[in-house]
Amino acid sequence: MNVLTVCAQVLEKPREVYTSNTSKAYVFPILIPKSGPSKSDIDLEYWCYGAAGKELHDTVQVNDPIHIQGANLRHDLQSKLHSIHGGFPTILKQAFRPYNQVILSGTTIKTVDDSDERQFKITSTGLIICNQTIAVTTGKGQSDLFNVYAISNPDDRYKLADWMCKLTKKGKGITISGKLVCDSWKDKQGSWQSRVKIQVDKMTLPPADRDGLNKAPETKTVMSEGMKPGSLWADMEQESKPQAEPYGSNLTGLPDLPDPSGSVMEDGAPAPF
Repeated sequence: MNVLTVCAQVLEKPREVYTSNTSKAYVFPILIPKSGPSKSDIDLEYWCYGAAGKELHDTVQVNDPIHIQGANLRHDLQSKLHSIHGGFPTILKQAFRPYNQVILSGTTIKTVDDSDERQFKITSTGLIICNQTIAVTTGKGQSDLFNVYAISNPDDRYKLADWMCKLTKKGKGITISGKLVCDSWKDKQGSWQSRVKIQVDKMTLPPADRDGLNKAPETKTVMSEGMKPGSLWADMEQESKPQAEPYGSNLTGLPDLPDPSGSVMEDGAPAPF
């Protein structure tokens, strides 16, 4: 599963991009508002297709607020850029209340090492932070990789980050719900860098296998001694009786259609032949 719903702002008019000799997409950059005071706005491309894309191309204007529902989030590993594809876009007529939700189902690619601060750490104020990576299948044996993280306060009853560290092992299935966030910082050369991640607020794992309860049951067939299995096609094995030809002596094809002359329907109209 890969579902994204966001409110954003249009930064440029859509441009046409041919995805094949006969089909094209309408692509334009959008700005997703930052999700908190310590985060940055998220600037990425939106790819829209079909009639919805054509309508946006003709009507959307720069700075228009737009609501995108049921889209897919993609992540290009070479360019390290995220993009949004498809879904149901709607141009809003007034300012919007920020909305940002992404749902992903995939497989974790590592077991979190709680001794590595890049994967798990507890800050001096007691915050628990866990980083994980999820592979989401895109078809044809390929997957997108998404960096996700959970953060928990020391007084949280349900410490999501702690559970993510303890329960997400390499190759384990997982479904998460969260929001797109962007961290910005200056590197040692003084240049600004940014990274888009997904902050998890809900997590679901497959049930643990206890005493084989989650294994598929073995199928067994037990027959009494001396019995033989009967054929599934017993009725067809009986001697077939001669059947009359459905079309009489016409063995070369269907019979001629009836002559429509004089034929009428119940309401008096001519029969539709």
